[in-house]
Amino acid sequence: MEERCHDLINYFNGTLSAADRDAFEAHLSTCEECRESLLEMEELMLPIAESLPERPVPAGMKARILGEVLGSEEAASPKEA
Repeated sequence: MEERCHDLINYFNGTLSAADRDAFEAHLSTCEECRESLLEMEELMLPIAESLPERPVPAGMKARILGEVLGSEEAASPKEA
């Protein structure tokens, strides 16, 4: 197993950076094991995800998340006087 093979799950989940995604896609062209594993994951997981009902986003959720993120960033960096 090549080092790049370890990126398979992150690639499937869409959590790789653009550069790592591109590198993994190049790796897929030469690694039959990863191509087969990716196909299995898609065949098993995507129908499950597609069968889940859509749930509405709770009111105010985006504002609360952004408030937490932005509030944390402000608290982490000292304000200049």
